Amino acid sequence: MKERSFLSYVIAMLVSLLASVALVFLFAIVISNASVSSTLIKPVNGVIKAVAAAIGAFISVKGEKSTLKGLLFGLAYCLFSYLLFCAIGGKFDIGLQSLFDILICVTAGGAVGAIKAFRR
Repeated sequence: MKERSFLSYVIAMLVSLLASVALVFLFAIVISNASVSSTLIKPVNGVIKAVAAAIGAFISVKGEKSTLKGLLFGLAYCLFSYLLFCAIGGKFDIGLQSLFDILICVTAGGAVGAIKAFRR
């Protein structure tokens, strides 16, 4: 049973990471073809991360302690997405934006976990 649970987390993480890459790619197309203010980039990236974390939490969170599981999934997703996008960009740096990203991802994952807890 635990093997299936771990596999569902891995699948959810892959889906979340693919969703975030796809959404960032689509946003990059929008930016290159339209006049988008540079002040809009960070908030949209935050929304993209929140959506991806929520998707993954929705897929992976099951059973008891779903809020905690959602929070942990959001944190794990934030770490993996940070590593992925740093590897793509070739630049590793941690700053205030990283803390904001953690807060967004953990909140999105926890919210989905809480919603799933009430739906049982």
